[in-house]
Amino acid sequence: MQRIQVNNTRRGVTLVETTIALGLLVALMSVMASLAVRNQRVLADNRAYRLAVDELSNQLDMLTALPADEAATALEALSGEEPVGPVTGATLRGKMADEDYGRRLTVTLSWPAAIKRRPDVTLSAWSFVEDDSTEDQL
Repeated sequence: MQRIQVNNTRRGVTLVETTIALGLLVALMSVMASLAVRNQRVLADNRAYRLAVDELSNQLDMLTALPADEAATALEALSGEEPVGPVTGATLRGKMADEDYGRRLTVTLSWPAAIKRRPDVTLSAWSFVEDDSTEDQL
């Protein structure tokens, strides 16, 4: 007669294995949750940066088209102004500096203290002074 040998190794899942698997699952879920939150913050900051650059670009386009005296008046009115729309709450500042070849306009958008983790955004543009002597040479 043949004897059937029974393998005494356990074929089930032990309590220790279950506890370790559950611990790993919880750890991975917490890491993924923090990464998801950080990703949302990065996306929001990126969107705010794009909107700030658009706003500053629009302001600089308007200012560079103006004569020097009107641009200086517009810059004074611009300083401390709060833009409307998606960048509400931010503050605009501007300054004009005379250079050898024209004037440099710089516009800065600062975020409120509540979201100060975002850096200020600054754009500059140059408005060149046309010299009458160069027109005669052409």
